[in-house]
Amino acid sequence: MIYVGTSGFRHNSWVDKIYPVSLRPTNYLKYYINNLGLSFVEITFTFHKMPYYKTIDQIAENIGNNSLALSIKLYKELLKESLNEEYVRTFIDALAPLNKDNIVYVLLADFPYSFTASRKNVETILNLKRLFEKNIFFVSLPHRSWYKERYFNLFREKNIGTIIHYIPLHSEDMTPFTPITTNKYAYFRIYSNKFLYLQSMNKNIAFNYNTKQLKSIANEVNKLSIVTKDTFVAFCNIRDGYSVYNAQSLNKILKEYNDEP
Repeated sequence: MIYVGTSGFRHNSWVDKIYPVSLRPTNYLKYYINNLGLSFVEITFTFHKMPYYKTIDQIAENIGNNSLALSIKLYKELLKESLNEEYVRTFIDALAPLNKDNIVYVLLADFPYSFTASRKNVETILNLKRLFEKNIFFVSLPHRSWYKERYFNLFREKNIGTIIHYIPLHSEDMTPFTPITTNKYAYFRIYSNKFLYLQSMNKNIAFNYNTKQLKSIANEVNKLSIVTKDTFVAFCNIRDGYSVYNAQSLNKILKEYNDEP
């Protein structure tokens, strides 16, 4: 399966562009599922605050029998060197409704650009993987120092997925575009330009991909999907709904690939 969607679904700039003005925020996810033709969404609020069982249960109820896959961002306090195991237990317990309803989901440890490759930071990643051993687990590592074969080999050995970062206005000091799998799954995150990518609070900006760029992305997604169990694609250019429009366009291009004789 190739799951395509957006980073988050509850954005103010989507009102009157993606969501009708009259739509209540509590119904945004249901509208996303039933009207946008997308099959994937990143749950991002869990990065800023610990999720509650009741909230995740409501998300699971909205998904129901629909084929919407999720990415759950790990709570930011879990990304620190000294792990609070009580936080881990609380986080795992909150996700229980997703296991009960057999919803496809992955966990995303979204590290900042300042998280450089080092022995200490490798241990942080390995500890997280140990604590979330039963989950499909990905790390987002923006800093270029991680992109060496010895780290990829370690991640393959430990079954840790690495996010594939796509940045259109790229330069040599940025994360290299590396479409590989290190855990039999693939996860593309589609960003915008260099300056705003470096600042985590501004990753999600108004950037509209053109058809040529989307075809290039689709080609890489399609190729990697052949050798992976599932492939996930999240557009992070959320402002003004561009992520939705681009995700929908990517879906059409991928469908054309699959319809070819």
